[in-house]
Amino acid sequence: MATETKSKYLLTHDMSHQDWLRARQQGIGGSDAGAVLGLSDFRTQYDVWEEKIAPIPIEVEENERMEWGKRHEEAVAQAWQEKTGMNVHRDNKMRFHPTIPYLLVNLDRVIIAPDDRGTGVLEVKTADEWTIKNWDGGIPLYYYAQCQHELLVTGYKWGEMAILFGKHTFRRYAFEYDTQFWDTGLAIYDDFWNNHVIPRIPPAPKTDSDLKKAYPWGEESTEKMVTADLTETLAQAVYLKGLATSFAKDRDIKYLELKTFMGNAEYLVGVNKDTLNVR
Repeated sequence: MATETKSKYLLTHDMSHQDWLRARQQGIGGSDAGAVLGLSDFRTQYDVWEEKIAPIPIEVEENERMEWGKRHEEAVAQAWQEKTGMNVHRDNKMRFHPTIPYLLVNLDRVIIAPDDRGTGVLEVKTADEWTIKNWDGGIPLYYYAQCQHELLVTGYKWGEMAILFGKHTFRRYAFEYDTQFWDTGLAIYDDFWNNHVIPRIPPAPKTDSDLKKAYPWGEESTEKMVTADLTETLAQAVYLKGLATSFAKDRDIKYLELKTFMGNAEYLVGVNKDTLNVR
C-alpha cells in the first residue's frame, strides 16, 4: 500500500548523465513499469533486463522527437499551473521505495496542493495529435503503470498527467493510487528483479526481437530434435502460417512458442521431413 513517508533518494541536479544511468540500473524505474508488467507495446521485460545487467549503461540515442519533447516540458508544466492554480516544482531527486530498495523513480514535477490531498505527482508529456484517440478511455495502460509506479514509490495518493497533443491540444488526466493494480503487480516486480535481474537469468522471450537477442545464430547449421509435446505446436504453427492476416496474431504466438523451444537451433528433426527450418 502507498504510504507517504521519507524515502531514500539521490540528488540528481549535479549528477552526470552516466552516473544517472548507472543509478537507474539499480532498480525498476517509472519508465520501466509498463514493460516489466507486460503492458507495453514498445518494450518487453527482456529489453529492461538487458538494460539492468549491462556492464556499461545502455543509452538510447536522443532523436528530434525526444529533444523537442524535453524542450516543451516546461511550457506544458507552466500551462498546467496556470489552469489549475496549483504550484509545482522540479524534484531533482532519484527516489527509492522505503522498503523495496529496487523500486525507484524520477518525477517530472511535484504538486503542492492547497487542499487536504497532500503532495501529488505531475507527469508531463507531449504526443502526436493523432494519438489523442488512444486516450478516449483515459490513461492508456502503459502510462497508467508509470503513474501508479510513481505513487507506489513516493507514497503520494494522487497525481495528474498534463499532455500537449500536437501543437495546441492540451489535456489533463487525473489518477489516484490503485491498490488493486498492485495486487498482482508487486509479485511481477519481485519475480522480475529477484529471479531474473539479480541472478542474471533472462526472462522468457515475448517477441521475435527478444528471441533474436536471446538466441543469436552462429555460422554453422544446427538442429534440434522435436519433442512429442512440440509436435502439435509445430503442426498448428505451420497451419496458421498460411492463414489470412486476421489470424496473424494467433500464428505468431504458436511460432514464438516453437522458436523459444528451438533456442539456437536452426532446424527441427523428427517430424514428417528429416529436417524442418521454421525460421
